[in-house]
Amino acid sequence: MELEYPGDDSMAVFKDKLDYMLRYLRTKLEDKDKEGIVISKLRKSDALRPHLEYYDRLPESHADRSFAWVSRLLDTLIENARKKKNVDSLVSANAAAPAKKSGAPGKPKRGEKQHSGEDPQTTSAAAATTGKGKGKGKGDKSSKKNDKNSKSNSGDVSGSDSDTSTKGNPGKVKTKIDPSAYCCIRHLWGLCSEPSKCAHNPHLDKPTAGIKTHFLYKKLSKKFGAPTGPGNPPPGANADDKT
Repeated sequence: MELEYPGDDSMAVFKDKLDYMLRYLRTKLEDKDKEGIVISKLRKSDALRPHLEYYDRLPESHADRSFAWVSRLLDTLIENARKKKNVDSLVSANAAAPAKKSGAPGKPKRGEKQHSGEDPQTTSAAAATTGKGKGKGKGDKSSKKNDKNSKSNSGDVSGSDSDTSTKGNPGKVKTKIDPSAYCCIRHLWGLCSEPSKCAHNPHLDKPTAGIKTHFLYKKLSKKFGAPTGPGNPPPGANADDKT
């Protein structure tokens, strides 16, 4: 009789205490006794007000006008409140989670074209004057040839991985390999002498499946066996094996 309803926020605590007390009563109460005691305590509840209004409209002989109905009602409301609290907790946690950082501007992923931000019309006009646009005639071929020769002489392409240095070795050239699978081949054997200036990035610790088809990978595998790992050049490697 002295058990007070502490409010809707503590409905679960109230129900636990009520069930405990009813289980351990020395004198068992009839359902009608428990119904009258509990209903009177719940009149202070805002959450239960519409349910108690329904209860009050029922005739005395109705099945829902009983302690069993009130007990089930409390259990249902407590379970629903717990579910809502769990969902709100998950939503709050997801909202508070830090967003993934996007890649640095100006550094496109491998295989993607870099957007320079230049005006297409300006770029097109510049290409027309230099003979690099589409349909520019003989000047286009000559500029491409000069550009190719300048690359081979500049050191940007070491010659070791280029398409023109297969020298009869079996395997694919760089242009025939998926860009996302490409990496510095000599680095896999610890033979890349200038990683900061190397034009064959990235430098990986293990070879990709695609790079294993490259003619230089096959050549070094035949000479030294499986990759010995970065920083661990194989015995017998000479200057011609390095780049």
